[in-house]
Amino acid sequence: MRKENSKFITKFITSEGDRDKNRDYFAYVELDDYACWVLADGLDSDEERLSAEIVVGSIIEDFTENPKMDKRTLKRYLKTANEILLKESRTNILKSSVVVILSNYNSIIYGNVGNTRLYHFRKNQLLYKTKDQSVSSLLASIGKIDEVMINQHEERNNLVEFLGKEKGVKINISKKPIELKEGDFLLLSTSGYWENMKDIEIEDIVKESEDSEDVLVNLENIMLEKDNPEINNYTIVSISIQKIFIENVKKTILTKKNILVASVIGILLIGGVAIYNNYKKIEKMKLVKIQQEKLRLEKLEKEKAELAKKKKEAEEKLKNSLSHEENGDNYLKERDFVNAKESYNKALDMYKLLMKKDAQSRIEEKIKKVEKLEEAYILIENGDNYLVSEDFVNAKINYIKAKEILSSIENEDITSIDKKIVETEATRLGKEYEKTGDIYYTNETYDKSIENYNLAKDNYVKIENYNLKEINNKLENAKIMNKGKISEDLADELFTKQEYHNAITKYEQALQNYKLIKNSNKVNGVNSKIDISKKILDTINIEDEGDKLVNSGDLDGGKAKYEIARASYKGLGLTLKENDIKDKLVKLNIELLKLQKLKNATSIENEGDNLYSSKNFEEAKNRYEEAKDIYQELKTFEKVEAINQKLEKVSNEEDYAKAKSYEETGDELFKQKKYDDAIANYEIAKTSYLTLKKTKDYLSIDEKIKKAKKKKKIFGIF
Repeated sequence: MRKENSKFITKFITSEGDRDKNRDYFAYVELDDYACWVLADGLDSDEERLSAEIVVGSIIEDFTENPKMDKRTLKRYLKTANEILLKESRTNILKSSVVVILSNYNSIIYGNVGNTRLYHFRKNQLLYKTKDQSVSSLLASIGKIDEVMINQHEERNNLVEFLGKEKGVKINISKKPIELKEGDFLLLSTSGYWENMKDIEIEDIVKESEDSEDVLVNLENIMLEKDNPEINNYTIVSISIQKIFIENVKKTILTKKNILVASVIGILLIGGVAIYNNYKKIEKMKLVKIQQEKLRLEKLEKEKAELAKKKKEAEEKLKNSLSHEENGDNYLKERDFVNAKESYNKALDMYKLLMKKDAQSRIEEKIKKVEKLEEAYILIENGDNYLVSEDFVNAKINYIKAKEILSSIENEDITSIDKKIVETEATRLGKEYEKTGDIYYTNETYDKSIENYNLAKDNYVKIENYNLKEINNKLENAKIMNKGKISEDLADELFTKQEYHNAITKYEQALQNYKLIKNSNKVNGVNSKIDISKKILDTINIEDEGDKLVNSGDLDGGKAKYEIARASYKGLGLTLKENDIKDKLVKLNIELLKLQKLKNATSIENEGDNLYSSKNFEEAKNRYEEAKDIYQELKTFEKVEAINQKLEKVSNEEDYAKAKSYEETGDELFKQKKYDDAIANYEIAKTSYLTLKKTKDYLSIDEKIKKAKKKKKIFGIF
């Protein structure tokens, strides 16, 4: 077999880089005569399906079912993958870049779509690399940019061809098989790696590295040491060609000749034995005829006894042979291949002794069947182990190989292996949906987790005797948590709108759901929200009490309530509410200050009134002016107007008192017969009375002036 006479060592490194999910996918398979390596780079953002995995799985499956190495087959592998990707594009368009290598362990052919690359090194020199199907590559081909600029060019990932393209995809296929040499080194890479490197850097690292494992480690380390702002998913694969298969044509021809000669000799030997046996029979017959009848009879009796003995021995051997064969059949039914082969080999040895050629052929076929079944069941066991470890690609590969072997066995039922293949795919999809559901559940996106758990369950029900308890529990928990989250989210909205009573009702509904699945974190969180809501309501009530006290005129009582509410809002972290209370306190303090000033002004006004009553007009005016200034500051214009009236009244009273004083002085001077001085004082008083509109006093003083003038005339003063 080619594989046994060659040595290809495959290593790979893959990473999600700075992204949340790795969308690269790599797989390879080495069969007896052919090998296949596939590396794909998912170009879409679908959360449920990995386009790269779909592409790789399709190509590996096609290859294992029909392993070949020619351009037409390789092109068919890629076209089938494209068709499957298009069929899977239900909600989102799935796209992928890919590179494929097929080998017969002596040479290779490759095919690529997009910008996933193959580098071929020989003697540490880059022999060739695949051509990208990108805008950057097109620009380089027409001389718009230099070839070395492609790796870092802004259009390097703007692909003109990719798998998942509806109107046909153009595939790059190597023109002819490329012969390998021992020591060759193949490197596969997705764009997430090579876009951070220059080709010359890659070549230098290959030169300086001691072996294939060192190459990969060094390639990754150099890339990671660079100051890259962001690293995409990346995968690098090395295939070290340490020994290639070399077919010895001359040896094959000689072997065929030897087989032919051996066949001819075998035929001649068989013929010689037949002639010799016939000759002996004739001689015996002649001897019998010349012997005496007695001797003949004795001999016949002896031969008869011998024949009976041999017949008995043969029958016993045949019986044992049939027993061994039957045992082998039973062991085969029980799939005990070791004991089945042992029993069949014992039967075969006996059939050979008995010269039972038909039986020999039958047993040899049964042994071949056992060997095939043993190989198939080893593959099935391997598939089962891969399935347990959730390596679904390798599980499927082993099941498909087992199916090929079982299909080659006549009357062998392949229903169970078909069922395993179907159930493997169902398990793979179920696990993917379940894991996605778990992620959504952890992120509290319960509606999406329910959707994925249902999809997982839809796949699990396709699997015979699958225990649905866990997925049912997850589904039920997700539904309960979703109800709780809907109630909690609605409560949060009501809380934001300050509808705290309604918010508490919804929080309590959410709490009941969270308690059902004993989610202590959620229970504690919602209880905390309920406590806060209740504290806010209590604080609002205190604030309302403060408003009522203020509205009723109890400003000090209102202020005390506001201070309690402000401290509570602060403790609850409700800055806006705290600021609202602060604003109320500022306004209230202003009102209190105004009230105090108003009290002071009233007190001063009262002092003015008392001074006015005691005829201390000057001091009364001073108090009134002082009160007026405060009233003006407080903008209590009614009070200002009242003070103005009082000031006017004081002034009038003061002027009237002065007029009376002048009148009284005039009276004294009149008595002293100082008529001129009397008249002068009377005139001043008269003017004041006129101004003050004291008509009675005015007429009275006018009479006094006339009288004084008359007296003055009599006494000849004029």
